[in-house]
Amino acid sequence: MKSILILTTSLFFMVSSLYSRNYSKVYIDSNDSTKYYYCVAPDSQPVGLLILLPGARGNSEWPLKTTKIPYLAAEYGLATIMIDYETWLSWLHDDVLKLLNSSIKNVIQKYKIPTDKCVIGGFSSGGAMALNYTELAFKNQSKTAIVPAGVFGLDAPVDLSELYNVNLLEIQGFVCNGEKVKVSEETKNMYEKMNKYLGNTAENYENYQKYSPFIFNERYHSGGSAVYLKNVPVRIYSGISENYLQKKSECGFYLDSSPFLISFLKHKGNQKASFKSIYDDDYSPDGGENFRGRHAWLGFDSQECVNWIMNLIETNEK
Repeated sequence: MKSILILTTSLFFMVSSLYSRNYSKVYIDSNDSTKYYYCVAPDSQPVGLLILLPGARGNSEWPLKTTKIPYLAAEYGLATIMIDYETWLSWLHDDVLKLLNSSIKNVIQKYKIPTDKCVIGGFSSGGAMALNYTELAFKNQSKTAIVPAGVFGLDAPVDLSELYNVNLLEIQGFVCNGEKVKVSEETKNMYEKMNKYLGNTAENYENYQKYSPFIFNERYHSGGSAVYLKNVPVRIYSGISENYLQKKSECGFYLDSSPFLISFLKHKGNQKASFKSIYDDDYSPDGGENFRGRHAWLGFDSQECVNWIMNLIETNEK
């Protein structure tokens, strides 16, 4: 009993220490209070940089409250930055690109971080933008502050045209398995923003091609911008099980294309591309059937991801 108490106390202090690490709010321009990023830095000189992008419902502080990865990364000597942008515009438009580049340049200059030891990733639309940024870096290096050593995404909607179309289906009152699909505020906001800035997919498909990390369908077989990832370490995490995807696809519902991105890259010879499901088909901690469709950092293995990132950083040292 005493040993259990000691172990529990030790774990408590380890976790408390991890989350008590300070983070700072850094303004890129002292005259502009809207341009900033949050940074979690190690106690010593950073050995590399992690750029972490939030999803549509969050902001730059969201990863600090919902995942351990910025804090674990600091324990391994990585600095992590999270930028603040208009998250409902969930694609790499020019304003986000400029802010992302200026934030990266700022933190690299501040901590003297080597540009070849930077990894980018994100959750949901943030993951899609991380993939898009990496593609752009390998397509035209003059457009980006760095060429990422690797990229990862958790539940990243890699084909924005699919995302638009399923949002439209839900708003129109789509019925799946005899039940009308509930329309969330996220769905409404996302649809309105995509319609306003990108247009509908029927008449403006080229916009969706431009900002989608991966497109592969009956009309387009080239993979789109994903061809620029053929030599890049890519890790896709999914919080949705195969059973859940099968259930939804039977209704003609949104089918996550991210596993097919990895298959596409492997077919192109990229042995550094990998897909990981973060839940088993039987995992449902809240007891609900629909947990497997939950869209969240919950269940994400931060330690495994940091190990993967550190392997990339250390490989680039050789």
